Amino acid sequence: MAEKNDLALEEELDEDMLTNILKERYQQRIIYTYVGDILIAVNPYEDLSLYTAEQTATYCNVANKADHPPHIFAIADNAFGEMMRNHQRQVAVISGESGAGKTESTKLFIRHVMDVSARGILNTATPATRTRHPLEEKIIQLNPILESFGNAQTVMNDNSSRFGKFVELKFNESGVVQGASLSHYLLEKARVVKQGPGERNFHIFEQLLSGLSQDERAEYGLASQTEYSYLSSRVNDTEQLTNEFSEIASALNKVGFTSQEIGDIHRVLASILLFGNLEFDDAESDGAVVTNEEVIEAIARNLGVERKVLEKGFMTSKIKVMGDIIVRPLNPSKCQHSKNAVAKALYDRLFTWTVTRLDMMLCPTEATTAVHSIGILDIFGFENFTFNGFDQLCINLANESLHHFFNQHIFAAEMKAYEDEEIDGMSVMFSDNVHVLNLFYENPGVLHILDEQTKFAQGNASALVKTLKEQLADHALFEVKQGDLSFEIKHYAGPIAYEIDGLIEKNKDPLPEAMASSMSTSTNALVSLLFHHNLVSATRKGAARTRARELTRELSRQTTRRITRAATVKHKSVKKQAADLGFENPDTNKGLLGRIARTFKRPNVETVSSQFKQSLDALMYKMSLCSPHFVRCIKPNPNKMPRQYEDALVLKQMQYTGMLQTIKMRREGFSVRMSFEELISSYQGIVFKFSDKMKYTKGVAEELLIKCAEKQEANRQDQKLTSSLSGWLIAKTKVFLKYWHPDVLDALLLDSKIAAVRIQSWVRRFLAQKRFRPRLQAYRDQLAMAVSFLHDMKSRGHQTFLALETLVEEEERRGPEDLGIATPVDKKKENKEKRKMLKEAHKDVDMRKLRKTHAKEQKDVLRWWKKYEKPRRAHLDAHGRVHTWFHGLMSRGEAEEFLFEEPDGTFLIRVSETSRNYAISVKVNGRCKHYRINTGVGYQVLGSDEDFGTLEDLVDFYGEEPLSPANDRLQRPLDALHDLRLGFGNANMANPVFPTGGRSMKLDGNARASTSQRLRREDYLRNPKQPPSWLRGKLSRSEAESELKKRGLASGRFLVREREVGVDSVTFVVSYTHDRRFFHHLLVRDIDEDWTLNDRPLRVRYLDDVIAKFQGRKYPGLATRLESDAPEPVKRA
Repeated sequence: MAEKNDLALEEELDEDMLTNILKERYQQRIIYTYVGDILIAVNPYEDLSLYTAEQTATYCNVANKADHPPHIFAIADNAFGEMMRNHQRQVAVISGESGAGKTESTKLFIRHVMDVSARGILNTATPATRTRHPLEEKIIQLNPILESFGNAQTVMNDNSSRFGKFVELKFNESGVVQGASLSHYLLEKARVVKQGPGERNFHIFEQLLSGLSQDERAEYGLASQTEYSYLSSRVNDTEQLTNEFSEIASALNKVGFTSQEIGDIHRVLASILLFGNLEFDDAESDGAVVTNEEVIEAIARNLGVERKVLEKGFMTSKIKVMGDIIVRPLNPSKCQHSKNAVAKALYDRLFTWTVTRLDMMLCPTEATTAVHSIGILDIFGFENFTFNGFDQLCINLANESLHHFFNQHIFAAEMKAYEDEEIDGMSVMFSDNVHVLNLFYENPGVLHILDEQTKFAQGNASALVKTLKEQLADHALFEVKQGDLSFEIKHYAGPIAYEIDGLIEKNKDPLPEAMASSMSTSTNALVSLLFHHNLVSATRKGAARTRARELTRELSRQTTRRITRAATVKHKSVKKQAADLGFENPDTNKGLLGRIARTFKRPNVETVSSQFKQSLDALMYKMSLCSPHFVRCIKPNPNKMPRQYEDALVLKQMQYTGMLQTIKMRREGFSVRMSFEELISSYQGIVFKFSDKMKYTKGVAEELLIKCAEKQEANRQDQKLTSSLSGWLIAKTKVFLKYWHPDVLDALLLDSKIAAVRIQSWVRRFLAQKRFRPRLQAYRDQLAMAVSFLHDMKSRGHQTFLALETLVEEEERRGPEDLGIATPVDKKKENKEKRKMLKEAHKDVDMRKLRKTHAKEQKDVLRWWKKYEKPRRAHLDAHGRVHTWFHGLMSRGEAEEFLFEEPDGTFLIRVSETSRNYAISVKVNGRCKHYRINTGVGYQVLGSDEDFGTLEDLVDFYGEEPLSPANDRLQRPLDALHDLRLGFGNANMANPVFPTGGRSMKLDGNARASTSQRLRREDYLRNPKQPPSWLRGKLSRSEAESELKKRGLASGRFLVREREVGVDSVTFVVSYTHDRRFFHHLLVRDIDEDWTLNDRPLRVRYLDDVIAKFQGRKYPGLATRLESDAPEPVKRA
């Protein structure tokens, strides 16, 4: 069947001959057939060993496609070759019915493009033995992840893609892959909660249940569950599912997901399964209650929220009455619908997050050009089930758009070129589906009417069918079926009926109103992110920040910034993307592209259909900028069985794809159209010299083609080739070529290309050697100089050693004074200087002068802070409240006293008293460390390259990343419990909020809570009937000092005296001696508060514990440690 490789070469071909040829080839296990430059792929449903390493090598850098049998690898190789030759972006459109093999074809196409990219023109390494690039490995790992999360078994296909994806591989100018872009369209999330007969849920759920260990199932609450209502049927091959789960886990790890993220994914998936098992009953008062409490507890634990918060999220509804929000519990029936909505939303958002993360991980880190890219579109085929709903409506609309794209490229564009160049081309009648697209898109149209009814509060199925009848009754392609339960649209693939019931609900895709706010409190970082109002944007920002942090350890700051910019390159609005593509004035465009352009201007996209329509139009616009390659996948039988071929089924697929018309157009038409300049500049080297200056005229183009045809004819006779260069046509401004002519011309030019590459390699080698030789000589000279230097150093070092050794011996024998290296010291002068030094050392410091200097420095810092830093509001959070970790103006010693008893990792940020900067004080390994924060445009820790816009960003960053190589981290903020000394006290902090478990802020006296309860003696003494020996009554300062003097002025001798006992507070004074001096400190305790020393918290309730603390060690703020034993009080006369 080699002569039947290309159906476009057949002189006569009708429908029967077409199906017979395909059937005969299929029976001989030949599944690929060309129709010109289009590939037909018939699904074999078995392994035919067509994709070995030898086959991969055969289809790398193919000179003429006709020299080898048809293959998906040939299409991939041709796409890569055209991208490199013509510097134009390419796209592969792989289409067909569900079960036709689109997903497998997509994987094979991507694999071969990667092999061709890695091999190069002259590289002889086989793809099987070469080492893959890490980025290439990531791209290959895409398929198992996307298949697991996005594919499911249907009645038509065991591995059906339930979403559309567009993968765009990006290359540099040398053809080396630099990254990829990934987009997805319309996940069939309704499958999560319900599957049809003979169908299954997404693969990942059964893989999860089989792959998790017993301990993991117990952790996620799955151990006690054996049946799940969301899984209508189960696969019994546990071993295969376990292996697939391990493969998915390995793939997630390889592309860059952390173990924490993978665990969070498992928790979300487990929660979705458990949602399906929730059962409800009527509550005693109103609403509903969960009857299986262990299930709701497991869900709450997995999602990181409290059970009450979770139940409030999906078991209540909000109603606005007279401006007030009323929360009303749902009945059991509505709770069932609500849990399903939450499960669908969770999976849809998890899938979106996963695809977004994959896209970020594959984003190019090096510069790529827009023209060096190959897109691969794998989108769902036409679907026509017994009951078709909203999902099938969107899926079939996507296929209509793709068919229109095919028609435009294959038929309409070529016919227009004949008309423009005044060529009498053949007339091909093809089925244009633009009227079907107008039925969807126009106003009034199906989607417009559906969106209007969706936005109406009273919109329902009855109102929808009534409006459809009224506004689309005269449309020839639309009909409401009898009974008003469905409507029929005549697609290019045939008429399909859609159920009206459920269209509005799925277009709204409602999520319980309180669910998003409830999940925002989740301790699970992934769950909290999934319910962000802009999930994709938040995911991109988080991933870019994480990626930059990882690379900071290895790369320079400049490189890190470049990679961060590359990772966030997609962080743009749709309107901005359109402008970047030169699509700024859509009003000048008409037809399909005009509608696509106007889509970019649509504000407030609210419905699911509007979102899908916008993303689909953007995809079609992007594809219109590319050179397309078409692969038509054919389903040979509905039973998914190998070696079965049903003529009627195949013929139907060939008919609605217009394959006969395509064959005629490719056989008789001119699919390649080049200007004279393009032809001559590309292929002049076949006939003329490359250095000749050519005129781009009709005569030169004709002469070039004639001589190329003669050269090809000679090659055909010598090498027994089949392709000829005949049948071309010269028009007014262009040359019209058959689809195989570029392959022939490229084959004629191949020897010159290979020779050019070899010459380039020789020249590069010569230049490299020319540069290398002087560098090698300089290196050798430097080595010789280094050896000479070291030899001299060794010799002179030995001489120095001998001289010093002689000097030491002479010094020992004669003494330093005799040698003249020391002078005699006058003993009187020496003693006088010693006495002077001791006198200076015992002088008291002029504290008044010191305090005056210190106060001046503080005023200077305070003025700087108020003028420059206060307006920046770096000390305030988003609500205008002072950050808990901000302690205002504070000295280094005061910070150390505050952190004295705190655990490691506790930190505060303060304004330095001596310089115009901030400082971080953090407790590390039992001691305090201080890091300076420089201020300028942003905030930067001294010695670090990281620059932050706010102090809050700085704290967040160093909460995850180390401050220094010693791995110092900011783990626990110390709450500010004192006046900030910046012109406003803590009383000015509006309702300060602290983390859970943090201490309450002690405000100044005016802000204390009033209470009628009296502070009793037993509230602050452990045993009021037997007070401690050191406790005194009301003593004056002089009386206390007199008693301490009588007891001896030993350091640490103390007593505690009462100063004031009020209704809600008590004040004592601890008086003690140190270095023969007296010290007095205030101890204050308010009702329901802890003791404070000089207004600093001690965190104890009893005075006995305060003194024990002071006796245990020298406490910050005290001059010395208090003595352990204190005598009984001296009785006064």
